[in-house]
Formats: sequence, structure tokens, C-alpha cells
Amino acid sequence: MLASAVLLLQLSRSLWFFGDDWEFLLHRSVTETPLHTLFRPHNEHWVTIPVIEYRILYSLFGIRYLPFAAVVVILHVLVVCTLYLLLRRVGASAWPAVIGTVTVAFAGAGAEDLLWAFQSEFVGPVLLALLALTVTESMSPGLRRTGVVWVLLVAGLMCSGMGVTMTCWVAAFALVRNGWRSAVATAFVPAVVYVSWLLTFGSSSTDHSSALRMYIPSAMLTGAANIWQQVVPLPGVGGPMILVLALASLVAPAPAALRALARAGMLALVPFLLLLSYSRVALAGEQAATASRYVYLGLVLTIPAFVVALSWLAAAVSPEPVVAVIGGVLIAALLMTSGIGSLLVFHQQRETAIGDSRARLVAGVGIAQGGAVVVGSLDPTYSPDITTASLRDRVLRSRLPQVRTGPQSRLDAAGGLQVGIGAERLDDVPTTSSLTFRGPGQVTERDRCLSGYSTGGHLQLTATDGGGQFSLETSGTTVSTLLIRGRVKSHPVARGVPPGTSVWVGTSADAELRVRLPSGYFRACR
Repeated sequence: MLASAVLLLQLSRSLWFFGDDWEFLLHRSVTETPLHTLFRPHNEHWVTIPVIEYRILYSLFGIRYLPFAAVVVILHVLVVCTLYLLLRRVGASAWPAVIGTVTVAFAGAGAEDLLWAFQSEFVGPVLLALLALTVTESMSPGLRRTGVVWVLLVAGLMCSGMGVTMTCWVAAFALVRNGWRSAVATAFVPAVVYVSWLLTFGSSSTDHSSALRMYIPSAMLTGAANIWQQVVPLPGVGGPMILVLALASLVAPAPAALRALARAGMLALVPFLLLLSYSRVALAGEQAATASRYVYLGLVLTIPAFVVALSWLAAAVSPEPVVAVIGGVLIAALLMTSGIGSLLVFHQQRETAIGDSRARLVAGVGIAQGGAVVVGSLDPTYSPDITTASLRDRVLRSRLPQVRTGPQSRLDAAGGLQVGIGAERLDDVPTTSSLTFRGPGQVTERDRCLSGYSTGGHLQLTATDGGGQFSLETSGTTVSTLLIRGRVKSHPVARGVPPGTSVWVGTSADAELRVRLPSGYFRACR
């Protein structure tokens, strides 16, 4: 556990806030609108506890990533420890329980949950469900035990929608272990609380049209197979692995409590995949349930069945304990090595996506608070919640890390904030006097307009003082923009445009603007 924690913290040191983090950091003020802030859904999730977590850490540490990342690492370590103790309590042998927990400890397949601070909203419900299962097995039946389980499950629901799956797991365990009355008693209060929140505050912006529902079954099957396909580094093993685990949970000899836990996990996998596919199929089609952040939860649900299968396999292969231990060490080493490799790959990808975000943020605050004309957003691709209003917040400036900015970070910030695309003319930005097309393509110029076909070319706007703008129509859906000042070029930013519709593209910065065009027809006018 210590090795896992050290590795995750070390990798997190070079990472930074990303995407949804900024919504909690910049737009969830508890002091201004506490009821709305604490109970408003985030992408359909009830996130009261993560919001409180972020507000506390922000007040203590400001815009510093490692304390936020440390929360996820601590939660993950507690998940692994609690999972091991639970497996042992329900009757799992020591070495299968160790292999199962090592697989989770170095769950590179679920790296997004372990290296992104925001994912405390997913890891938290897993820990709370494991604690509820432990309480179910360790405390005597009665109202006191039921009350503790209710509190833990409601807290999980207040972390994210993953709390629904975790409630299903605990209720399924009660069903398999003690019958339907126990299952109803376990889930009743959490279900009432969650439905009450859903009716009062919840909302859905997901497309649930019947045309998309046809993809749900295949999305569920793809998601199920993907869990262990990402864990075991062998091609085509994911689907058969799930079938083996399901079979083991049904027929393999095991202590009654362990078998119940394994069956409950496999049962809970069904609503887990169904909810994911139903809510995400409009965004990702058949790949709706395959994201790394979902693999972690699916892995924890199926680990008890994996432990049962390992014990079954060991007994079938050899009655000698030494053979079982050696085999277990080899399996653990294989899964741990694969997991660490996946963690490193994800870490490199996230580092590339983030780039020099710290310096860009500090430079962006300087631009926004320095009186410059702002027509865009700092990071429209990965962090659209960093708005101009938030950058002009004086409190934010006092919470920034001490980072030195250079020409590159300042131009990168300008490339987001001082470049805009809109249906109307950009306010306070003059019309450009110089616009040229460069690169491959066939272009004609007439009446201050350039038109033709681009096959990889770009438009170059030489801005005057205060910037410049022009109208653009393309047959594509995306253009890429960057600024050039001397020898420094900002990192390109992809921006969506409506095909066949004229929009205004411009910059308020004293720099050249380059607009990379999609292949096809275009028309640009000064």
C-alpha cells in the first residue's frame, strides 16, 4: 500500500487541475449561494461532499494541486486496505486476497480515478460502500447496524452518481446473504433520500432518444469486457474473463459470505453498466462505459469473484501450498507490472494535455486584470470553466501559486483569451487590413475576400494595434488558431465552427493570428 501511495503522489506532483476541477474551484462559492452550491448537480451527479472538500482545500491551500491529489490517493489506499480486510472477514484465503488487493492498488487501468483530483467523487463512494459491507458483516443485526449502513450509503450518494451503483452492491449482498427483506431494508432510506434530491435539484441534459437506446446493450457488453481487458495485458481476454468470474461466483466452492460478496458484485455490475450506457451513449456510443474512470469501479465490483476464481484455480491445479504461493506471486507481479505501465502511460498523456498550465493561468490572470480586451477563454478545450470573470476575481490572484511567466506562457494565455470566434463582430476589435492565404490550395481574391479550396493551408492575419478580425465561412467544423509574436508561437487551439455559416474570427492581441483551415471550401472577408 505504501508503494502504491508513494508512486501515485510522485506522479501527481507534475500534474495540475484539469477540466471539471475548475468548476468546483471557481464557481461553487458556499458563502454566496450555499443551497444552490451544495445541492446543484454536476453533469447529473449529486456532488455535495466533493464540493465541500474542494472549498475547504481551496481555503487552506489555494490553487495548489498536490493537496487535492493527496485526497484521492488517501481514499484509494483506504479502499485497498478496507477491501483486503473485507475479503479476509468473509473467508478469503490470504494469498488470493493479497493478489486481489494488489490488482486494485496498482490499478493502472483506472488511472484517471487515481491521478485526477476531481475523481474523489468516484473513489469516495467505493470506500463508503466497502465500509458499509464491512459493517454488515461485523456488527450484529439490528437498527444500529442498519442506521450506520444508511449513513454510509447516503454519503456515497452525495459524492456522485456512482453511489447508486455502490448502493446496489450493498443491497445485492444483503439479498444474497439474508433475503429480499434485508435488501429492501438496506436500500430503502438511501433510495428515498436520493429520489428526493433528484426530484428537487436533479436534472438531465443527456439525449435519451430511442434512436440511441439501441446502442445500450452493445455498450454494456463492451464496457463489461473492457474492465479486465484493461487489467490483463493479453488480447481478447476481457469478455472471457468476465464470463469466468460470473461462473466462479455461481459454482466455485467458497465460504458462504465470500460467495455472496462475489455474486453481489457481479449483480451490481448490471445496473452499473446500464446506468453508464444509458447516460453516456449519446456522447460515446458503444464506448460509453469504457473510460478509465469507470474501469476502476468495475474492477472493485468484480475483485471478490476474481478471488473466488483464484482459489478455485489453485485447488484444481495443485493441492501443494507452495505451488499456489508461487503461482500467486507470478500473477500478482504480472498484474502489478501491467498496472504500473498503464499508470505511466496515462500520466504522460495527461502531462501532455496540461502542458504549462500553471504559468498560463498566472499569465491569463495578468491579461484579464491588466485591462486587455478579452474575446475568448483561457483553455476552451480542456478547461472551459476558467471564465474571464473568474480570472478577474481579485481573490483568485491571491490564491495563485508562485510561478514565473515567460514569453511562451504569456502568448499561450493570449492565444486563448485574446482570440475569439463568434456569430457577430467581436466588440472593441478593429477589422483587419491584411489577410493572406498560405499553404496548399486553390484561392482567388476579389472584393477584399479570399475564397477557394484549402488542402491544409491557413489564413494569416497581420493585426494592427488593438488586433484585427475577419469573417470566415468553411465547409468544415473545426479550425485551429495560434498567435505569432516574433519567434514565439502559441500552442494551437482547436475551435468549433458551424459548417457553411459565416462567423467572425479575430484577435485583440498585438500579434499575428494564424487560422489553420479544414480541407474543403472556405471564404474569408476583411
